[in-house]
Amino acid sequence: MRYVKTAEAFEPYNLQVTFDNGEVKIIDTSGFLHRKIYAPLKDFEFFKRVWVDADLDTIVWENGADICPNVLYEIGQEVFDDQVLETVEV
Repeated sequence: MRYVKTAEAFEPYNLQVTFDNGEVKIIDTSGFLHRKIYAPLKDFEFFKRVWVDADLDTIVWENGADICPNVLYEIGQEVFDDQVLETVEV
């Protein structure tokens, strides 16, 4: 099982996530937004207030929405050292 160590939001509805094994991946969360629990994330101001819950070892939002770290790991695209991402101010 993978664990999320850090997460940063950037447009549009993407996260840069660092996992316990040191891998960094880009997660496109737009596929989750049709589900009721994730509907508030359509508001990008809400979306970018994501944080890592140390007890759950994954990302969470204020409304209680979270995504399993293994799912994040599987759907994420690996970031390589030469890729530069522009994160948003939280």
